[in-house]
Order: sequence, then C-alpha cells, then structure tokens
Amino acid sequence: MKIKDIMTRNVKTAAPETSLEEVARLMRGHSIGSIPVMKGEQLVGFVTDRDMVTRAMTEGLDPRTTPIGESRTPLLFHVSEEQDVQEAAWLMEIKRVRRL
Repeated sequence: MKIKDIMTRNVKTAAPETSLEEVARLMRGHSIGSIPVMKGEQLVGFVTDRDMVTRAMTEGLDPRTTPIGESRTPLLFHVSEEQDVQEAAWLMEIKRVRRL
C-alpha cells in the first residue's frame, strides 16, 4: 500500500504569522489536532495542539497576538505519496515522530 492510499488530502494550513488563537479555532472547528505551517507554498513547520500548550501557553504568551511561527516544530520529516506505508512507518519509528 502506498502513502497516497491513506493520506489526508484536504489539509488545513496556517501561515507563520497566524495567531495561536486563530489556529486553535481552526483546529477546534475542524476537529483536528495538528496544522502544517506554510509560508506561501513552502512547508516551514508543523504545530500540534500539544505544541501550543507546552511551548506557548506555559511560557505565558498571549494567544491573541503570538504568531504560530513561534510555537511550530521547524524540524520536519516527510515522505513521497508514492512511498510504501511500511517504509514510512519504519521512518517514523527510527526518527521517533508521530506525524509525516
């Protein structure tokens, strides 16, 4: 089975300057817990609801004015949609990541 057979196609994204509050509302409105951070067409990070709590809220940052770019995970791993699912699972295991 290929990645393209199981991947999400209608992905919600946010720009780095989008506020934490706006991203939280987007997550709640679509029942999702993670959002790719895009600068134009370029993927520049990834943010999860956990990132928002552990990196931003615990540091006392104002969710209305703090851009999501300050809470994103900048180190990313990705795979091609043509790659095998088992290969992706192996990569996730060795890199210790939960999302690709």
